[in-house]
Amino acid sequence: MCSNNSWTNKATGSTNGGSNGGSAGSAGGNAASGSAGASGSGGGSASGCSGVTSKFCEDFEMQTSGMAPKGDFSVDAKGGAMIVDETKAYSGTKALHITSAKPGSQSFLNFTKQFPFNDFHGRAMFFLTRIPTADIHWDLIDAMSTNHWEIGGMYGKFILVVDPPDHGLTSNVFPTGKWFCLQWEFKYGGQGADNSFLAKMDGTALDKGMFTGADSDGKKWDAGPWKNLSIGWTGYGSSDVDIEEWIDDLAIGDQPIACPAPK
Repeated sequence: MCSNNSWTNKATGSTNGGSNGGSAGSAGGNAASGSAGASGSGGGSASGCSGVTSKFCEDFEMQTSGMAPKGDFSVDAKGGAMIVDETKAYSGTKALHITSAKPGSQSFLNFTKQFPFNDFHGRAMFFLTRIPTADIHWDLIDAMSTNHWEIGGMYGKFILVVDPPDHGLTSNVFPTGKWFCLQWEFKYGGQGADNSFLAKMDGTALDKGMFTGADSDGKKWDAGPWKNLSIGWTGYGSSDVDIEEWIDDLAIGDQPIACPAPK
């Protein structure tokens, strides 16, 4: 499925406290509080982090333009650039801007401090100008339990992966040139129980993106308490295009988090 892979380059959710780390009180590193956002629907919460209940929420408005973001995460940008800027934003005026010249390199925000927990919910706004057309699997999201559960793309479509054993499900056509909301719910059912996977785009479950127990191929996905999250871009092989991506309104927690209100 994922030829030219280099799975040894998986993000490991490196420990916080590096040069780009920060405390819960640092700019952009606070979890927003409130009652809105507890719904798992596609929309309904305010833009940014206003009214969002989560363990972490970042809309980048308090970050410094032209600099790498700081907060309760580490920045892992190998060969690419990851800065906050005002060239494009879904809410407010700022967003995280990732650029990586072909053949591409890893650019992730890594979260560990907010973990572990069993029911892992998240949402973020994404904008990609283009995606690889080469024989390459790439990821936007990688979360580790006993295995990696990933949301990314290949051959112009979303691909949903559990690794090991590097089992992937091809899904909807991947959107480019516009903002879209990606929500995920990864649930560990407990020892001996079935686990659940849910991935939604703009409030609608992706094709093959919702199951408890066996997936559409009849395979079960191993899991345990969630240990970390890596979000950004990484490719397992060589991209044939330059990567340019923006991320905004990122929130993670242990209960459903709605997409920001549509613009």
